[in-house]
Amino acid sequence: MSAGTVSLNRGKRGRRAMRGPRPTHRRIRTVIVDDSPVVVKSLERFFKERDGFDVVGFAGTGTEAVREAGRLKPDLVVMDIRMPKMDGLEATRRIKAGKGAPVVIVFTLENNLAARTAAKEAGADDFVAKAPNVYRALEGALGRAFPRVKAERHGAGKAA
Repeated sequence: MSAGTVSLNRGKRGRRAMRGPRPTHRRIRTVIVDDSPVVVKSLERFFKERDGFDVVGFAGTGTEAVREAGRLKPDLVVMDIRMPKMDGLEATRRIKAGKGAPVVIVFTLENNLAARTAAKEAGADDFVAKAPNVYRALEGALGRAFPRVKAERHGAGKAA
């Protein structure tokens, strides 16, 4: 695991306990939640450059995140913590409480134990700090959340 990232939900023998839908042969529907337009555009570019992901929605507040997750039924939500109206932790709790909840990766400037603990308690599946090498850390979180995508990117999922 790279610096700035930690897997929050572990099952038996330390393997990641997946919650939410598991995409099989379709693209991973992604919602980006951040109140910074610069971060949103950067994340949108990040996902557009990767095979297997479709950015299907955006939200700038926790309230919008809950609404968009319910409306769009994404496989993945990338969630900031500090936002107006409702913070990302409360939005994560509400999204994860729903049936068929998506994978939620908290993506935040707050890189400390308190933020990581709060994200885990809210139900987040992973935590990525906005820090140097942030996109390498996000790649790691996606690889843990969606192993099929990682295998396909490295040729293991392709026919000979």
